[in-house]
Amino acid sequence: MTEQATPSKTLNPEKWTLLQAMTIFMCFLLMGLDGADVVIVSLAAPTLIEAWGTTDAAYGAVFSFGLIGIAAGSMILAPYADKIGRKPLLMIATAVIGISTILCGFTNDLYQMVALRTVTGVGIGGILATSSSTASEFAPKKYVAAAVMMVMAGYPTGAAGVSMVANYLIPNYGWQSLFFVMGACSLILLPIMYLFMPESMEFMLARQAPGDLERINKLRTAQNMAPLDALPPKQASTEVAALPFVTLLSPKYRKTTLLSWTAFMGAFFTIYFLLSWIPRITELSGYSAEIGRNGSSLFNWGAVVGLFMVGWFTAHWNLGKVIATLYVIATISMIMFSQWNQPVAVYYILLTTIGLFQQSGNGAMYAAVTQFYDTKMKTTGIGWAIGMGRVGAVMGPAAGGFALSAGLSVETMFVLFSLPMIITAGCILTLGIMYFGNGNEVTSNHATKV
Repeated sequence: MTEQATPSKTLNPEKWTLLQAMTIFMCFLLMGLDGADVVIVSLAAPTLIEAWGTTDAAYGAVFSFGLIGIAAGSMILAPYADKIGRKPLLMIATAVIGISTILCGFTNDLYQMVALRTVTGVGIGGILATSSSTASEFAPKKYVAAAVMMVMAGYPTGAAGVSMVANYLIPNYGWQSLFFVMGACSLILLPIMYLFMPESMEFMLARQAPGDLERINKLRTAQNMAPLDALPPKQASTEVAALPFVTLLSPKYRKTTLLSWTAFMGAFFTIYFLLSWIPRITELSGYSAEIGRNGSSLFNWGAVVGLFMVGWFTAHWNLGKVIATLYVIATISMIMFSQWNQPVAVYYILLTTIGLFQQSGNGAMYAAVTQFYDTKMKTTGIGWAIGMGRVGAVMGPAAGGFALSAGLSVETMFVLFSLPMIITAGCILTLGIMYFGNGNEVTSNHATKV
């Protein structure tokens, strides 16, 4: 955490406290709901395509407009966390997700589903960026990257868990039940967040509303930090432009911003192609719908294992180099999948491997980008990186739908759709060299360490 104003000594700065662990866990739960809410339209795809008599290319609009909503949430909604606070933004986004997901269960045509999934995406985008920045602000300095990756592990955990739940709900209660259950889970979480989710100390130090000193000192005490005698002089915010992207493209941040955006675009193109079309590709390859849902689940469980494993590495090795290595291995795994995906056992193993390396690379990118921007731009910076990444995310599922409708082979698709990850690896390696040097402490003058 940033030391402020009056001299104060940080006690046991690398030791985790209950408040920090609870905050990280809450962000993990929120990210888990995000992962589940993204995947449910994929799990329902085979049933809905048949029931509504639509095509793969047309159903791809459900994925793409949902991702457009995520982009809007990341770029428009999430930056408000730097204005109104992390906690209220997370609660608003969770409410949006819960209500719109339940309403999806009442849809009876493609157009209604597209509209509601766009709204759901706005909420998901808000949580993706804000949970990441919140985790980075509450973790001990040494474990910032590991904490963000633990939070990001919630995303594939939720996606994997709901894949297993779908195998029970869809055959027994219909596709609608999946949306009802997931929407209810989001709404149940709201009162828990209200009672137990703390506000960011960095945000309150910048805001300095009445009572903030007492609230900050209560949080500092709970984190084994000495209380402040007084708030620091309030700094006039003259650096951040009215339009956030103007500041992000200023000379101070420009190179970081453009590399981050490009890295996220390449990564999201591939990941959302896989998340969206694995069940359908499985069915078209001659496997049962159940095997497709199992494959989707294993793809995400691989990511869970990878994120926790890589989270440990980030405390010891250069984060940029770790991420670049993950994407290179993921690319090789996808090319292998394109050749050796016939036996069910091999199909499962390779999907798990791809999920482990590709999605852990994604999670590590969130951890890296949260360290590149100052506190006043942290959520805005990661939000716009996620939002611009959604350009690739929208293109991935759409390209997959058109490729399937055009009769392109699964083998060719997996080779072509793996290549954007090489671009991502190059961008993130450059950022790693710029900011982390030989370790994981931010060394560039372009960003302030928080």
